Amino acid sequence: MKKDIHIAKVTYLQLVLVHEFNADFRGYDWNVYLVNNNKKPLEMVFIVIEGKDATRKTALTRHKIENFPAKSVAKIEYMPDELLVLNNSFVVSFFSQGKLFEKRFLIKKNTITESKADALSLFDGKKGFVFE
Repeated sequence: MKKDIHIAKVTYLQLVLVHEFNADFRGYDWNVYLVNNNKKPLEMVFIVIEGKDATRKTALTRHKIENFPAKSVAKIEYMPDELLVLNNSFVVSFFSQGKLFEKRFLIKKNTITESKADALSLFDGKKGFVFE
């Protein structure tokens, strides 16, 4: 029975962490974006986020995007520095063409620093990280 289940590999979704200036607080923040590089829109996109390490665990955070157009970007969440010391997992589930898909992303603890960030052309050269 398991051999009959086909799980398609999702290659057109990216999770992007961008270091952006926050004018209200006059400082830089890390913001999480989801990028849909697919030629077709996605429906009912659910994102479940959890941070944890050996001794600590955050509450689950859930987000929903009802309709996610093709070739578009959606801001998901602000990521405070306190969460960057944890392993942060993002599970993205969605429908496309009547089928259910899932993609998982992991941001490993203590790997996100401004000095390691690259310029992102999609975000006008702002620094950040792309997760495939």
